[in-house]
Amino acid sequence: MGLVAMKLVFRIAGVGFSLPLQSLIEIREGVDKLGKDHPAAAGGLELRGEMIPLRDLRRRMGLLDLPGDKGKPRALILAGSDGPWSVLVDRVEGIFSADDFKSARLPQAFSGNESRPYDRLEMWRDEPLVVCDVLRLETVWGEDD
Repeated sequence: MGLVAMKLVFRIAGVGFSLPLQSLIEIREGVDKLGKDHPAAAGGLELRGEMIPLRDLRRRMGLLDLPGDKGKPRALILAGSDGPWSVLVDRVEGIFSADDFKSARLPQAFSGNESRPYDRLEMWRDEPLVVCDVLRLETVWGEDD
């Protein structure tokens, strides 16, 4: 019996995302919000004795005005092309078989030639999720960070 492809479903400000499990290194629970005195406020999170970049998808995806889940967020530590980096998320729904996801078209209003960190949707349990492509996000962040 072969390995079954799996995906992680997570939320930021109520918006659902899917992530291929091979892009995930670790889920860090109970990460403090980024107050000005938090070590990650300088853009990093410690992983095995080294600081790795910590990115804020709320800013990149235009979700700053949407309320997040109550409680402490989690950080997903992701496998980037030049090493691990992390992103804050509000909630992790769980890990599911890739067979539970179906590709969906991005609505015309959101398509175009502009470089975006998202360009695909997937349907999961009758809900559209943004496909989280780690290498694409990494490339887009490199353009203006």
